[in-house]
Amino acid sequence: IMPSAGGEHGFWGAPTAIHQFCEPKYATSPYFAEFWNSVSSIWYVLAALYALSDASLRADTNMVVASIAAAAIGLGSAAFHGTMLYEYELCDEVPMLIFISICMINKCGCHPWLLTTQRKVVFSVGITCTCAVTIAVYAFLQIYEFFIASFTFLVVLDLGLALTWNSKQPLNWFAVKYSMIGLGLGKFFWEIEVRSCHTDERVWPLHVAWHLGSALSVYWGLLADMTARIECGVSPMAK
Repeated sequence: IMPSAGGEHGFWGAPTAIHQFCEPKYATSPYFAEFWNSVSSIWYVLAALYALSDASLRADTNMVVASIAAAAIGLGSAAFHGTMLYEYELCDEVPMLIFISICMINKCGCHPWLLTTQRKVVFSVGITCTCAVTIAVYAFLQIYEFFIASFTFLVVLDLGLALTWNSKQPLNWFAVKYSMIGLGLGKFFWEIEVRSCHTDERVWPLHVAWHLGSALSVYWGLLADMTARIECGVSPMAK
């Protein structure tokens, strides 16, 4: 039986996701719980592919892995918003944790605070454990606030590392600045949607704006890490 557009429960059935958004369910297509939120998730994939079009980035295996993780965010987000099912929500939020963790680990051996073997090991293990514990706790206990708190902590820590890198390359600081602007604007739109959704569902397009802002932040963040790794001699392009 074909579900009718605009129905509460379309092709994928009743939403089971922990966090709900304002876009009217199945209003655009009977096969997409949130059509525009799902389609706009492709920006993360495009950001990753555009980053991978740079030969300097492709020469660095660490940066390639980070780009693949960024693309996984987009694919997971598209599946999540398209179905609004919890199992696909994990496909969106787990790659977010993995991506930001990879970005920080990629700074080992290059950032002024992460040059010694001991510091690199301690930092990498700490970030990996934080990511793994967050995924496990969130998957089994389904505490959305715990996921948000852990992800925010990792993002702030990554920004702190980016701002204390002491790069001499103008392109690096340019990329860091625009990554922060994209994230800041996206977060601004996210907060308005979250805080206003219960009173005015017409704010739902702001989540599309969040996707665009954060996808731009992902691209500029990848570029910033790439230029810094080249500058400090970690990337193969520096040799």
